[in-house]
This record gives sequence, C-alpha cells and structure tokens, in this order.
Amino acid sequence: MRSIDLLLRRISSVSSGHVDMHAEDWLLIEEDIDAVLRKVGSCASAEEAAPMLDDLGKIQELLARLRFKYDVPLSRRLRRLVREFDRSDDPDLRAFIFAKIKEGRFLTG
Repeated sequence: MRSIDLLLRRISSVSSGHVDMHAEDWLLIEEDIDAVLRKVGSCASAEEAAPMLDDLGKIQELLARLRFKYDVPLSRRLRRLVREFDRSDDPDLRAFIFAKIKEGRFLTG
C-alpha cells in the first residue's frame, strides 16, 4: 500500500491538471490490489477484513480521482473497482464485497 500512498501524494501536488502515469505505476497498483484481495480472502469475517477493505477503498479513491479529475484512462478491471466499490463506507456493500472476494468472484471475468 505504500505505492498507493506515494501516488496519492504525487497527484495531490499536481497543479497542471495533468497526471503522468507510467507502466510501473499501473503495475504497483495492480500488485497492491492483488495483495489486498489475498489478505481479505484469508479473513474469517468482514469485520476482521475491515482494515484491508479500508485499503481497497483507498485504492478505489485514487483510481476514481485519476479517472474523473484527471481523465486518465483505466483498464476494465480498474474501472470495475471504481464502480463496484464506490460506496466503500456502506457496511452492507462491504459485506457483499467481502463475500465476493471470499468466493473469488470480485473483479474477475
């Protein structure tokens, strides 16, 4: 998640309205998502997974900002994360997403 924090700081300091994203940035984001999903998948409950779901919400926030504020194109998988986890503060959605992750059905297909 350190890469997400670094990217959030980097885009927060942008004054030109344009963000340059590099292949390495996208790779780090994808790796962070995969790591969070693995950690969530190893949890017994949504409550236990809460810190990791918070991390997933932080990633979603970064991606939404890139897409809607800076018009940065996202891959299909990343667009799905932005859309499907938009209300990461909603306990019902968090429970639903937790169940999908446990079943291996979140951001697949």
